[in-house]
Amino acid sequence: MPLHRISTVTLLLMLFIAQVPLAQSAGKTVQKTDAPNPSYVWQYFTFEDAQAGNSETAQLVFAIPETDAIEGAVTCSALAKGKARLDLSANVGHAENGAKAKAIVFGKTTAVTVLIPESGEGLVGFSVPLAAGDPIMGKLASQASLVYSLKGDGIRKIPLSRAKALIKKFISACDGFAAKE
Repeated sequence: MPLHRISTVTLLLMLFIAQVPLAQSAGKTVQKTDAPNPSYVWQYFTFEDAQAGNSETAQLVFAIPETDAIEGAVTCSALAKGKARLDLSANVGHAENGAKAKAIVFGKTTAVTVLIPESGEGLVGFSVPLAAGDPIMGKLASQASLVYSLKGDGIRKIPLSRAKALIKKFISACDGFAAKE
């Protein structure tokens, strides 16, 4: 076999074993929409957030457990009175942390803030502020997938259908926080 074929086969085998989407090798990460990485799971947490004045907080995360591999997270706290924040993974190019941008979430263009953790660990992408009762919360509960895109990154899709019970639990916690005085 010619040397260049061995290199290509070896590279493809390494990518398959590592379960890295092929698009990532081109500098662009796109989660497969028809067969998401089975290592990613939905997780629901409640905790007292020291960064929010020890406020009771609820968080729903789509990630590989106990890693920094996070595709999406939605967070709300009692301190925020039902307001939430949806953070989604995306290729932000050369944007700076905190920069304002536009993204399409569930088919609607919305204002977002670029997220780049100072530590270099965690979710790199963008954040969408959600008011109490925001339609995005309802769509998380009713849609089969969370479809979104940031200019220059392509369309991404996070499956929601297997997380319905956790999503309802999360929304209930946020609604409870909104009701507290």
